[in-house]
Amino acid sequence: MSEATNTIKCADCGGVVSKRLNACPHCGAPTAAKSGEVPPADESNYVSTPVTLLVIGGALLMVVAIFLDAGESGTPISGPAQLPQERRLSSGGTDRPLGRPMNEIDVQVARDAVEQYDIVKRQGDAIEICVQAGFAAAAYLQAKDEANYRRWKQIENADCRAAGLTR
Repeated sequence: MSEATNTIKCADCGGVVSKRLNACPHCGAPTAAKSGEVPPADESNYVSTPVTLLVIGGALLMVVAIFLDAGESGTPISGPAQLPQERRLSSGGTDRPLGRPMNEIDVQVARDAVEQYDIVKRQGDAIEICVQAGFAAAAYLQAKDEANYRRWKQIENADCRAAGLTR
């Protein structure tokens, strides 16, 4: 480590790391100054929680849009048989069914959100768990499943309190 520079070499991957960072941006390994003291965090390297939520929410919406686009393009979407109450897409005077009924898709999105929550619960930090619980609640709201929506709002509130976030 050179005193003339503001960088150090990562002990794990050998990458160049700013002395001001607490972790290597290449491999995530924690770093520390020679004195053993952790340097102060450079807050300009962190993205605020609202921005993070917007990015994650946007990604979720893109996945749903891609899923719906597959049904509109005529490409069959594998899955259970269509329910009798399916939405239809009007295109040039011709009505054609979407790949699957919208409610069935909403329910599957909610189930996927719960599976993602379970993964984050096992491996994520407290804020990620709080955010993912919110996604599960929002997915059940979209599916118009009031009982599960209320249940997931309670889980979200408890997880956010555990993360130190209050409303």
